[in-house]
Amino acid sequence: MHPISALTLAAALLAAPALQAAQVVIGQVGPMSGLDANQGRAYATGMQLLFTAVNKSGGVNGHTFTLVRKDDGGRPEDTVSVTKSMLSEDKPMVLAGYFGNRNIADLVSSGMLEKERIALVGYRTAEIRAETPLLYNVRANLGDEINKLTEHLATIGITRLGLFHEAGPGAPALLAVAEDSARKARATIISKVAYPPGTAQVSTAVETFLKAAPQAIIMVASGAAAAGFIEQYKASGGTAQLFAHSGADIEQLSKRLA
Repeated sequence: MHPISALTLAAALLAAPALQAAQVVIGQVGPMSGLDANQGRAYATGMQLLFTAVNKSGGVNGHTFTLVRKDDGGRPEDTVSVTKSMLSEDKPMVLAGYFGNRNIADLVSSGMLEKERIALVGYRTAEIRAETPLLYNVRANLGDEINKLTEHLATIGITRLGLFHEAGPGAPALLAVAEDSARKARATIISKVAYPPGTAQVSTAVETFLKAAPQAIIMVASGAAAAGFIEQYKASGGTAQLFAHSGADIEQLSKRLA
């Protein structure tokens, strides 16, 4: 959208009563199928419930909201290509509800957000991301989550920790934050194990943690990977306390572990 950015236009439209009401299109490209489909669909449902309620009450200064959602199956290459098609065909004013470490990274590196001057507001990843123009997180910072968790565990005497996480370019930053948080809490991360990105292959991690025997394992992983790890780890006799970060799919965890 040129020359004015979609974000600026959205702010201008919603700030004051309009002479002519506009329909604000929000675009989501996410995993409606695949390993993280539960989360992708749930995010879409949550947004739709909100927009429906707002629209029924007259919108915002008369402006109403429409959600357009597309499936990328969790595949990063599809995230980029489907977003490009959506921007051309549906002309969303803002993007929301994207998922995946590589998916977000590839979208940013494609330059599409800057070229089209469109913001992504709300996304789920399992890595530490540096501040990026037109990319806005609406959840707790992952670093803060890990810091609070290690701090709490230390107060109850749990200081020998494990870290289960997804491999990828963002892993070093995550490991650095986790190590720093552990140091501040006077704890030690005795074992760090990564699983292949975009998968739920956890057997190697299970074997490693069984041998290392940490008191607690922090899981910065997708819902599918976290659920698979918990199943196999518990079935193999693992006794560590297990903690998943807030981005994990709680619904999938509860269904698989019931």
